[in-house]
Amino acid sequence: MKMENNQVENRESRARIGRTFTYLMHIGWDLDEIRKLHGPSLGGRAKIGKQPPNVFEDNRKPLQVTLSPDINMTDRYVKALASVDRARTIKLYAPPEHKNGADHFFDMQYSHIRDIYWGLSIPKDNREVAMPVPNPERLVPYVFGEATDPALALACYKALQAHDAINGELFVTQNETALACRFKGGFTKDLGIVTPKEAMKVVNLVLRSRKEFLLGFSRATYYANKGAYFDTMVQLLMPSYLRLYRGLVERGPLVDEACLYLEGTLVNLSQLLMAHDDLAIAHYGEGLKGANNDTVRDQQYASTNAILALTAVCEGLTWLIVRLSDQTPRKMSVSFRNLAREETSWTKNLGKLESIAKTLARIYEDPVVQALYALRDTIQHHMPVRTAVMGFGSTVDFRGHPRFSKDFEIGAILTGFCPPGGLPASELWIIADQQPEAAVLPYKFFTAASSSLIAVTEEVLAGISQALGFDEQLQKPYLAEDSDLSFISVAKECLFCG
Repeated sequence: MKMENNQVENRESRARIGRTFTYLMHIGWDLDEIRKLHGPSLGGRAKIGKQPPNVFEDNRKPLQVTLSPDINMTDRYVKALASVDRARTIKLYAPPEHKNGADHFFDMQYSHIRDIYWGLSIPKDNREVAMPVPNPERLVPYVFGEATDPALALACYKALQAHDAINGELFVTQNETALACRFKGGFTKDLGIVTPKEAMKVVNLVLRSRKEFLLGFSRATYYANKGAYFDTMVQLLMPSYLRLYRGLVERGPLVDEACLYLEGTLVNLSQLLMAHDDLAIAHYGEGLKGANNDTVRDQQYASTNAILALTAVCEGLTWLIVRLSDQTPRKMSVSFRNLAREETSWTKNLGKLESIAKTLARIYEDPVVQALYALRDTIQHHMPVRTAVMGFGSTVDFRGHPRFSKDFEIGAILTGFCPPGGLPASELWIIADQQPEAAVLPYKFFTAASSSLIAVTEEVLAGISQALGFDEQLQKPYLAEDSDLSFISVAKECLFCG
C-alpha cells in the first residue's frame, strides 16, 4: 500500500513539474573511494552555515593558492604558477620558507603567542589569525608522513593550518602522503590539496572563466581573444595540423574541400575544449556543494556540446581521408562507423592512406568511443542526454522507518550503452558498469575521451602529411610570431590531468 501511495505522489509531482528527475541512491559504498573517484576538489568549504559562492560563481573572489614549504620552486609547473601576477584573480601565499619568492607573493609571517597558540599575519592582506600549535607526534606524521624530515613536516603542517585559516582553495604540495590524505575522511578532504600540475590546471581554468586568456609572461604579458586562444591550444596539442594545412594550401584549389574538413577538425576541437572547461567548472562546484538538479543541467548542456564535437572530429577525419584518396563515393555511404566496419567498397580503396585510415578506424574498438556514439545516437533521435544525481550514504532509522542519509552527491551521465565486456574497470570515471547501460562522471569521462581522441587525431594528421610527402618541419601557431607562448604551452600539458 505504501508503494502505491508513493507512485501516486510521484505521478502528481511529475504532472505538476512537467518532467522527471533521476536520483540514484548508493548505500554502503566506501566514501574514500568515491572521493578518489571524483578527484581533487577545491578548498574553501564553509565551516558552518551555507556554502558561499566559489571562485567560478563570484568573479570578484580571487583564487587563493598556498605554496607548501616542500615544493621545488624550480619545477616547471611551479615556475609557471609563480609567474602569475594577477592579484585580483589569483593570490599566491608563501610561507616563511619561500620568503625570497616573487614580489607579487602574499608573504605569510608567523609569531609565537603562547604555548598552545601561534599567530599568522599576512601584511598585504591585513590579516591576523591565531591558531593552535600542532601536535608533532600525531597529526603532523599522519598528514605529511613518518619518513618526511620532522622539521619540514612541521613547517608544511603549519602552512596547511594557515591555508585552512584563510579559507584557501588550493594547497600545492609534492608530498605523497598529503596527496593521499586528501581523499580520506577528516579535515584534509576539504583543503584543496593538489600537485603543482593540478594547481596549474585550476589556475588556468579560473583565468579562462574570467576572460583572461594568457599566453606568456616573458618581456610583457601576452593575451589573446577567446577564439585565437583555443585555436592555439589545439595547434599546440596537435603540432601536425599546421604542417598538413600548409601543405594542402600550397597544392592549390584541388584540395580546397579537404582544407575545409581539416579546418572543421580545428573548430570542433576548439569547441570541445570550451565544453570541457564548462564541465570542469561544474565538476569543481559540485565538489564543494554537491550535485543537484541544476548542476546536472549544466553538465547535460556541456556534455551535449562535447559529444557532438568529439564525434564530428571522427566524421571530419573520415571525409578528409576520402577526399585526399581521390574517391567519389555516395555521400550517404561515408561515415566513421562504415570506415571502422569496412562495410562499403570505398573503405578498401584508400591507396596510400589505407594504413592511416586503419589507425583512425581502430579507435572504434575503444568502448569509450562506442559509448560516445551511443550518446550521439540518443541526441540524433531527438532525446536529450540522460543525467542523474547519484547520492552516496547510508540508511538511518527515523521514527521507526529507514531513511537515506546522504554523505556525498555527484552528477552522472547515463550512457544508454554498455559494451558486452563492460567499460574499462581501471578507469576512475565509471560509477556503475552494468547492463544495459553505464553511469559515468561527465568531466572525467570527457577528459579521458578528449585526451585519447586528440592523440589519435595528431597521429592521423602526421601520417597523412608523411604519406603526401609534405615538409617535415612543424609549423608554430601564428600567435608565436608576436607573442610569448610559454604559459599556454605549460597550460596545455595540464589540461587533461587529475
